[in-house]
Parts: sequence; C-alpha cells; structure tokens
Amino acid sequence: MSKKLHNRAAALPTLMWLMLIALLPAQLSARDFDYTYEGQTLTYTVLDEDAKTVQTKEGSCVGYNHENCSGNNVSGNLILPETVSDGVDTYTVTDIGRSSFEGCRDLISIVIPNSVITIGQCAFERCLRLRSVATPNSVTYIG
Repeated sequence: MSKKLHNRAAALPTLMWLMLIALLPAQLSARDFDYTYEGQTLTYTVLDEDAKTVQTKEGSCVGYNHENCSGNNVSGNLILPETVSDGVDTYTVTDIGRSSFEGCRDLISIVIPNSVITIGQCAFERCLRLRSVATPNSVTYIG
C-alpha cells in the first residue's frame, strides 16, 4: 500500500509541470516565416494566430562591425506590406520588432503601412544610410 502511495506522490510533480507547460502563452512557441514583397524578403513572426497578426522578426547585432546580425538584412528602399502570407494564411503586419533592422547599413528608406501600430526599440539602430522613414498616423508607440 505504501509503495502505491509513493508512486502516486512521485508522479504528482510531473503532472504539475505538464499542467504549467500547457498554460504557457502561445508567444513562447511563436513561429517565423519568410515573405517577399517588392523584391525584399523579410522574416515575420506570428504574434497571434487567431487575430492573424505578425511583426517583423526581432533581431540584434553582435560584434564591432555588426557581422553577426539577426532579424532582417535588407538594403535600398524598403516598402513594408500591410499583409503577408505564409502560403496558407494571410496576416496583418502590426508591429516592427525590436532591433528588426538593426545594423542594416545599406537601408536607405522605409515606408511603413497603416496597419503598423508599434515600432520596437532600436528597430533602425545603426542603419547608417537611412534617410527617410515614412511613418503613418496609425503608429502609437515607438520604442
């Protein structure tokens, strides 16, 4: 009898961990996909599958010369679309991710669509040639 009770007690922490994992927010399992628009391929991260919203992939740069940049590596004149597709579903671009274009030294201009409401912190940090950012009135937060 005591052995059965001990086995049940040992299984309890495992069960509690499984229940906690099930309660984790969906953002922890966010997924990325690439989408090409106007000749530029960007990576987008799904924010909400139900609302069908995405942001440009967050990134960061490591090293003095920014040789190890993550996020999106673009150059020239960038036009962000209002909607993107993963091949199955269509998503609205609502956010520019934190450090999303950090270190894009050859980015000259960017046009942000009316669907974007948030521009993350350091989104255009170290974009040395960036001369123009067309920001719509829909943007309510700039990091």
